[in-house]
Amino acid sequence: MLAEHRRQHVDEIAVKERLLDDLQNSFRRREEISEDIRHAVNVQQLCLEDLFIIGTKQRLSRQDLMILRAKKKVDRTSASYFKARSDRKIMDRLKEKDSEKFKDEQSRLEAIRDDDLNIMRARFRKEHL
Repeated sequence: MLAEHRRQHVDEIAVKERLLDDLQNSFRRREEISEDIRHAVNVQQLCLEDLFIIGTKQRLSRQDLMILRAKKKVDRTSASYFKARSDRKIMDRLKEKDSEKFKDEQSRLEAIRDDDLNIMRARFRKEHL
């Protein structure tokens, strides 16, 4: 999920870069049209280019919001991932601690059984001697 959100964030940035390229190309075209106006007046083409520039700037603003949303998703998912990873480490430590307690308890019980067995053997030997 984290990788998916990161990919989405990168995709949104790529869309913004394409829009910026389109805007630069539009500025260049408008400049060319302005130079051509001296020779042949083409106001309609200049107005269309201006409308395209305005629309591209609006799309850039929306794209900035999309990038921000994607970044927030990445941040939330990252935080969730790191918390889960931390929780897992804590659980692993608790399991290890419980395992050590279990082994210590088993060793203690085994020592008690060995002591009882040795006492019984010693009594048996005393009785049969």
